Amino acid sequence: MASFDPSNILFDRNEDYWQEDKPVVDHLRLTSYNSDQSATLAFTKGDVDWIGISGDPAQFESADPEHLVAWTPSFMTSFMIFNTTQAPFDNALVRKALSMALNRDQIVQAATQGTSKVAHPTGLVLPNMESWLDPEFADLAYEQDLDEALALFKEAGYEQDSDGRLLTPEGQQFGFSILSSSGFTQDVTQGQVIKDQLGKLGIAVNLELVPQEEATSRGETGDFQVAFGNSGQFDPMPGNVYNNLLNSSFAAPIGTETRGNYGRWKDPETDALLQKYRTAESDEARREAVQDIQQIMVDEVPIAPIYYQNAMSETSSREVTGWPGEDDPYSAGTFVLGPWASLIVSRLELAD
Repeated sequence: MASFDPSNILFDRNEDYWQEDKPVVDHLRLTSYNSDQSATLAFTKGDVDWIGISGDPAQFESADPEHLVAWTPSFMTSFMIFNTTQAPFDNALVRKALSMALNRDQIVQAATQGTSKVAHPTGLVLPNMESWLDPEFADLAYEQDLDEALALFKEAGYEQDSDGRLLTPEGQQFGFSILSSSGFTQDVTQGQVIKDQLGKLGIAVNLELVPQEEATSRGETGDFQVAFGNSGQFDPMPGNVYNNLLNSSFAAPIGTETRGNYGRWKDPETDALLQKYRTAESDEARREAVQDIQQIMVDEVPIAPIYYQNAMSETSSREVTGWPGEDDPYSAGTFVLGPWASLIVSRLELAD
């Protein structure tokens, strides 16, 4: 690292790198932008060569179809995270009802312009993790069912009044806040759609938009009712992803930071299955543990999968070539995935 400030990090080529002819670039500058829009403008103008922004690929490619390419492979799942330390999100009936009330196709279309796909109810990224999927869930897919959602709410003690408001067992209109970063267009749009959808059931949703730093801090400390999040990493092993999302060892007390399990899910059966996965001596035993966790995801909905997040890679071949893409999918394409970024930089070649 040659220099650092809050908005720019400059890396110089390592002359002692073990591959003597790599990388071909002498400098790599990472620049922070305060919004998707400003980063997109810098990319289309040619100020930067590599970004990762959600949106319609055409908005990036149309500025220079010869050199600008958007590639969006699925690589992790986006979730609606329930703070299970708070009522009513400690009630599986409420969590399942909220999940069932969502029209995920509509969310995907609005938030990603249709570039993503609705997630599988197990949270597995498919087809990437298909070999781990319980055959029982092979044909399982989300479908909005408002009647069934209301039936689940009724079982939990909720009723709609004559004005269509969903009332809690205490007789108050059911409502809650969804925490979201104001700087992530995709999350903001997702939140707005969910607010509208649940509003049709008489649920009062407040979309709480805050700066990214605050959203991250409050997620880590459990200062939210419902929030958006993802599996937090690219990992081809679903047991590792489930561990990050559901292991109670990450369920720090509210007010204390954690790096996983923001919803503070605590379940002895889940922990036992994660332990079984970690100590298994065969792929068969690991697969069995993962498939049992899938059953918990479907039955208990500790977190609600929404859609697959794409690796959002927009690249320019004006200066360098060798980026991953449809014709050469050697990596997910995004610079936020640590070792993958190093691999990509090592594969670049100077443009003619």
